[in-house]
Amino acid sequence: MIDNKKGLVNVALMVMVFALIISAVIHIVSVITFNREKRSTEGCNKSKKTYMDVYPRQDSTSPWYKQDLDLRGAIYDASLHNNSKDKLQSWTFRFDVQDDCYLNQFWNGEVEVHQNVGTEEEVVERVNLAKFDRDRLKLDYVSRSKDLLIPLKKGDYFIYYPSKKLKEYPLDAGDEVKVGMILYYKESIDVSNYKIDYYYHRDFNTGIRYKIICILAFICGAVLIAYITSIYILKKAEKDMELRKSGLSCMSDLYSIIYMIDLKKDKLTPVVASEEAEKKRPKNIGAHEQLINLYTIDPVDNYKENMIKFVNLTTINERMAERNSISTEYISKEYGWCRVTFMAMDRMVDKPVERVLFTIQEIDDEKNEKEDMMGRIEAAETERKERMLFLANMSNEIREPLSELLKYNDEILDKSKDKKIIKSAKNVKEIGKMMTFIVGNMIDYFRVKNNDLELNPVKYTLKEMVEDIYHTTKLRVNEDKVKIVLEIDETLPSGLYGDVERVKQIIINLLANAVLHTEKGTITLAIYGKRIDEKTMHLLISVKNVEDSVDMTVSGLSDEEVEKMNEKVYFEEGNIGVNFAKSLLTLFDSDLKISPIKDDSNNIYFEIEQRISNENPVGKIQ
Repeated sequence: MIDNKKGLVNVALMVMVFALIISAVIHIVSVITFNREKRSTEGCNKSKKTYMDVYPRQDSTSPWYKQDLDLRGAIYDASLHNNSKDKLQSWTFRFDVQDDCYLNQFWNGEVEVHQNVGTEEEVVERVNLAKFDRDRLKLDYVSRSKDLLIPLKKGDYFIYYPSKKLKEYPLDAGDEVKVGMILYYKESIDVSNYKIDYYYHRDFNTGIRYKIICILAFICGAVLIAYITSIYILKKAEKDMELRKSGLSCMSDLYSIIYMIDLKKDKLTPVVASEEAEKKRPKNIGAHEQLINLYTIDPVDNYKENMIKFVNLTTINERMAERNSISTEYISKEYGWCRVTFMAMDRMVDKPVERVLFTIQEIDDEKNEKEDMMGRIEAAETERKERMLFLANMSNEIREPLSELLKYNDEILDKSKDKKIIKSAKNVKEIGKMMTFIVGNMIDYFRVKNNDLELNPVKYTLKEMVEDIYHTTKLRVNEDKVKIVLEIDETLPSGLYGDVERVKQIIINLLANAVLHTEKGTITLAIYGKRIDEKTMHLLISVKNVEDSVDMTVSGLSDEEVEKMNEKVYFEEGNIGVNFAKSLLTLFDSDLKISPIKDDSNNIYFEIEQRISNENPVGKIQ
């Protein structure tokens, strides 16, 4: 019973640690998502927490009239206000030209000028207007003495990149920064068409989620300390109990009645018994009849027949042939729940037991405590399921806005003609895919734990699957240090039928684990196959990582010893991704295996069967 309680406490502690880990992961993902979200404010929209106000400077220095060009000049100040509770990590200012004008100056940072937009003469150049070489300028300009005037027409625009050196960013919460520019124009100019793009930054050690994680960590630590203390106290108590069992008199603390029974003489001798019990016991009959008489009267009707069989001394040697004790429990009319036990006193090899101890222990409180404990355990399990449901719903809450973000990003890819924007949008799309995969991983992890995940087979192409896996993994890799190599059997069928999403999840998790354990080296994804029949392919898929800078040679060990060592690394050290992949493989009636390689590499692989949907060979995949 004590061991069962230990097991239940272990499970409860593991659930708390798991909840702590999942909470931390959700917190980290939410902070990363928040910091990577691009925000915009158009015009002087003061309803936004972060906005920019552009206005002409009204002092002795502005405005003025340039006679040689018949132009009016003015200094315009652009004040950026950060009224949010978060730090403004970075920002850019885009000004869309509505009236023909000339850009003369923009101090501090650099300006990216888009001139003649939409025409064959379109020019884009990023320049510091305070420090420039006129001979290298690609932009059209008008030069007057030291002044440089860049002509702009309606539809043209320029983007200002602030200077970090001059502390224009990052911008703390509640702060503001002002930048200035000089524009020349004929009669008037509209400066209301502009917007700012910006990113906030939130630290991981702030917010309510972080406080909850700290509280959970404190609770886990306190429970762990209490658990270790209780184990120490329990072991000490067990040792004391063993010492007490050395004398029969010490057993009175545990048992309300202790009888010593001589089976050969059919004699019962009381060791521990109350005066009331001794008055009721018929002393003029043998031990066997005394017990039969007791259990004809004491148990409630439901237990009477079983108890009479249990105390039958004529069958005691048969029932204790290979055991030192036997026991059972029943409900007494007078004392409630009781446990009765026969314990051998002087067992001899190949001889029947001659003497036994018969004990009665009142366990009504124990039963109530057990029922109370089971109630608490059921409540804890219900709470765990509710927490799992909350985390699964939270993952779905994350996935929906992420999907919307990717839709907007796709619109940018479709409509934008700016190469830099297209490049950034493609990066956002790849990162979004990775985030979608991580959130999907979390949801499926909960579904696997609840036995709520089934395979969903569809037709798919092997090449598209491999390329998708390659691009998803590539985002996690420092390409200067780690190289991803594909070894795909060119004769494999190009089309297969199976749950491609689960296969991708398994492989990407294994590759992510390889990336985690490879600072510098090569990671190889290999897929080979063997045809079982006309419509079935047996695939062997492996992930091997070779570390250049670490000598992991284990020569001198047997294959079995190397395999056990690798299994410990992969499966016993809290490797969530690999263990999740292992859980998913049970849906395919498969398992992860470790190759007993004795060099500086690790190789993990699995085998699955997929139906063939297209016989044509896949060819070379790069």
